[in-house]
Amino acid sequence: MRSVVDEEIRKLIDANKHWDQVIVPQVSTASLTALQAMPRIRQMQEAAKGISDVVLELTNSDQICTGLITQHFEAMHVSQHLIEHFDKLTEQFVKAAPRIRKALESSSEIGHLGWTVTGEMEFPVMLHLSECSNAEAADAYMFKYYEREDPVLNGIQERLRGIDHLKSFSVGLDQSFTAFRNEQFALVIPFLILVLEHALRNLDSPRPFPSTDMTKTVKDSSKHLGKNERLAFAIKSLLTFTEDHYDKYDPRTDSKGRVRRKGIMHGLQVPPNEKIQAIRLYHVLDTVVQLYPPKNAS
Repeated sequence: MRSVVDEEIRKLIDANKHWDQVIVPQVSTASLTALQAMPRIRQMQEAAKGISDVVLELTNSDQICTGLITQHFEAMHVSQHLIEHFDKLTEQFVKAAPRIRKALESSSEIGHLGWTVTGEMEFPVMLHLSECSNAEAADAYMFKYYEREDPVLNGIQERLRGIDHLKSFSVGLDQSFTAFRNEQFALVIPFLILVLEHALRNLDSPRPFPSTDMTKTVKDSSKHLGKNERLAFAIKSLLTFTEDHYDKYDPRTDSKGRVRRKGIMHGLQVPPNEKIQAIRLYHVLDTVVQLYPPKNAS
């Protein structure tokens, strides 16, 4: 029969789903020490739940505390370590909370910086991106991110290949990745702009005549996401990105900035041969397709 302490540990894990990959409760061996310190377990459960309310459901990628937790819990009895390191863990949570809150509240600002939240983006990346002071700093950070994580965009290419809505563009997409790897970015950019528009329109699927207002389409798609907070962050960043991307092109202010749909497609803006501009469009396209219902992925 499970002890009361076992149940307290189980509730703590259940209240903090993003810990379940690093904390493995061994409910069959609760010790006398843990039993005697049960009030501490209750305190930690309450503290962790309070932080959980702030960060919502951040997934397993919350590396702010994962390293500390992994270090403490490897090969050790979980109930004892929850007690022994209660103060240190709580201190880490409290220190992280203001930055976490700011990142969540600023997810829409990420779009104005020219980027979006993707399913592959770990929380520390989102946190750092939200703290960039301007678009240039955000571009520099994301350039280094992709150089480290997916330098030739194999990951994005594979994900896009699995999307039914993009099957008609499969040949062109494969060719675009070849051009990207040959550093022919000026060829890639116009093609990606039209693929991105196609992808955005399909957020309005299965309507026979999808809306031509891409900002409205993105906004309306948020109604179908349910309670998935991760996707809600993606939508907020995509909405502000789309607002800027479809804004009127002004050569006096946009000549050295990021590409605009109206500038490129109306022949007013010359596609720049810049790697970061191509990466940006692939990145945003990756965000859009992750908002499709699962049935649209093969």
